[in-house]
Amino acid sequence: MSTYACFLIALGLPASVSAQTIRVTGQIPCAGQLDLANSGPSLRGESSGRSVLARITGAGEDRVPVVLSLRTNCGYRVAATWMGTGDAHAGIAEPTVSPANGTGHLTPSALNARVTPAELVPGAPAVCVAGGAISIGGNNTTLDNAVLIRLLLQLPRGESEATVLFTLDLGPSTSAHN
Repeated sequence: MSTYACFLIALGLPASVSAQTIRVTGQIPCAGQLDLANSGPSLRGESSGRSVLARITGAGEDRVPVVLSLRTNCGYRVAATWMGTGDAHAGIAEPTVSPANGTGHLTPSALNARVTPAELVPGAPAVCVAGGAISIGGNNTTLDNAVLIRLLLQLPRGESEATVLFTLDLGPSTSAHN
């Protein structure tokens, strides 16, 4: 008996339907995760999956490196919101996107994100990275299906403490070409 006939029997179908095609269709829902990848003594983060609240304390410098880990199977935008008060402004400088741990499960366009330096004013989100799907497979523990977003957070002069909220917006309309 052929493997195909055994398959049909296992499905409970008569062998006479062997000339017919069975088609299974479905769609994987849009999903993504954003995490802080470089916490340390002066940089702490709280992640909820689609947002990272980054707290800077006692940095001693006005430029703090921040590295975010991002994985998603659909288009995305990452925005930063300065949680400061008054007239103090912060900024995002030198944003880049690179593979987190190889490219085995990355889409061909995963590293073609649009990166934008941004001025951050209190309470107003500014998009600093946007792109298409990153991952073609795996889950949140797969090593090679994520990218790292590296940026410099420019703090206002004289500020030794700061908080920035990074948020992930998902969907087909958030691709790098929109």
